[in-house]
Amino acid sequence: MQIEDHFDTVASRIEASKKRNGQRQGDPVRGVEAITTAVMSESKNLRLLSGKPALDMAYQKLEN
Repeated sequence: MQIEDHFDTVASRIEASKKRNGQRQGDPVRGVEAITTAVMSESKNLRLLSGKPALDMAYQKLEN
């Protein structure tokens, strides 16, 4: 495979990303603050649950 073989896939991903830009739920400033707090914390957790879908999935795993 050559890099040229991936051009169509990459182009479609770029277009999909452009369409989603600015359309995501949540507050990006709060997200950055949470990530910064986690990274700067002395407690180095391996996971950071960001957003309701991630939290819901974690609760579901704990229940099963």
